[in-house]
Amino acid sequence: MYESQVPLLENEELLQTLQTSRRTALEATQQLSTSRQTEAEIDEARQVPLLENEELLQTLQTSRRTALEATQQLSTSRQTEAEIDEARQVSVYARLIDGRTEKTQKMMRPKRRAPLINVHRKCK
Repeated sequence: MYESQVPLLENEELLQTLQTSRRTALEATQQLSTSRQTEAEIDEARQVPLLENEELLQTLQTSRRTALEATQQLSTSRQTEAEIDEARQVSVYARLIDGRTEKTQKMMRPKRRAPLINVHRKCK
């Protein structure tokens, strides 16, 4: 019976499969251990009321402050954007008015006429 087992152990595919199975079993055992530890931590956390969990409360307060600051900064950004847009519109409008004013002033200026000839000089 021993002789029939020797050729099986020499088969490389079987050896690789055996090694792979051992690694898989070891990984599964480690995952099971991690799962049990996580389950124990969750059960322990369930026993503590949320309001007594100082770390959780501090995290929530920090998140709230950050959200408020972000909201304020967003509001300020929108207001600044509106002011910039308004300033641009005023600038464009002012340029249009200035352009019209220059054209109007040119139109209103008296046209240059040829100089008047002194009639009395020619008559002499």
